[in-house]
Amino acid sequence: MRILLLFCLVFASSFQYVPVNPCRLILEEMIVGIQNMNTYEFKVESKELVDGEYLRSVAEVKAQNVPFRIYMKIVTEEKGPEILYDEGKRDGDVLITPNGFPYFNLKLNPDGWIMRKDRHHNIKTAGFHYVAGMMEWSQRTAGKNYDRYFKYLGDTVYNGQDCHVLMIDVFDFRFVDYTVQKGERIDRIAERMFLNDYMIVDKNPDVDDFKDVREGQVIKLPSAYGRKIVMFIHKQQLIPYYQEIHDEKGVYESYSYEYIRKDAELTELDFSPDNPEYGF
Repeated sequence: MRILLLFCLVFASSFQYVPVNPCRLILEEMIVGIQNMNTYEFKVESKELVDGEYLRSVAEVKAQNVPFRIYMKIVTEEKGPEILYDEGKRDGDVLITPNGFPYFNLKLNPDGWIMRKDRHHNIKTAGFHYVAGMMEWSQRTAGKNYDRYFKYLGDTVYNGQDCHVLMIDVFDFRFVDYTVQKGERIDRIAERMFLNDYMIVDKNPDVDDFKDVREGQVIKLPSAYGRKIVMFIHKQQLIPYYQEIHDEKGVYESYSYEYIRKDAELTELDFSPDNPEYGF
């Protein structure tokens, strides 16, 4: 009995309680919640660094994940453009009404430079599902540095909402050499590795757009989506109400959300150019 008791004490003492990083719990709940969310509405203010200046835009958005459809109205201006993308329709193009010059609807390739010029993101990554995928990838690839990267900074009230404050501090962030393979494009490389394709073009002076690479060319890729990411995640909804992404110099982009409505009752009319409330 004494030997058994001694064995139990030694066995128990070999196991120590290791606290779980709260970031892991919060992000895992956030990821699952977003993945299960099919329709939603929100208002977003974006600030993106372009040619040394921050370009600001405010948009009202309706989104559906499966099939992926999105309606966006730019409200920064008095009567800004409206954008409609419906996966599988219009030959994959985006429908745009400028609500001004040139006074007719446009169909543009969502991956093209005309559509993406001065914009950090493709409309197909708008909404929260891309954020969930990027956070899932970041956690999976953090490895032994997880607790050094992911930090819980406490609570805050943002736009009247109680939020968790998380920071992903990629202390060893750097730009690394990458040899372009046959058939690759900047945006496809970024999509596969959850990197910011606009940042890749921005940081490679010899690259002018997302297709301007050739097999065997050596380019610089960021080792992570950003040098630092700060997120305010709503405590009940578990959706990011604020995201701030840094490059190696400072704030590269930020996104502030309001009026998020999960599981919104959206209909076919919400994603149709025939909606009488739209300007198409």
